[in-house]
Amino acid sequence: MLCFVMGLQNAMITKISRAEIRSTHVTGLVTDVGIEPGKMFYWNRNTRPVAGEDIVQADREKLVLLGSLLLSFVAGGVAGAIGFKKLGFVSTVPLAIVLLILAAVPLIDDMRGERR
Repeated sequence: MLCFVMGLQNAMITKISRAEIRSTHVTGLVTDVGIEPGKMFYWNRNTRPVAGEDIVQADREKLVLLGSLLLSFVAGGVAGAIGFKKLGFVSTVPLAIVLLILAAVPLIDDMRGERR
């Protein structure tokens, strides 16, 4: 059941973000978080784009989103460890139900042929 919940969470994030956000592995998420500050401190020699050369700009909204996802992973890991210690496997059931409810929206959109 835990693997199913993790797979469902990853599929939802991939669908919602149009595969721009990696959430399967925290290491990929940390890498993405590290890329944005690197872009913030990058010095562009030219302020106008030159043919074949892009201006490097950080996406602050993406950084906030990725940071909140990373903090959610940490909080979920701590909550999961405490819940498992206190309640056992049954502690995953409410979380799985919430995730299934959240997954219903993109599933219904797909069935209707709508894109988000």
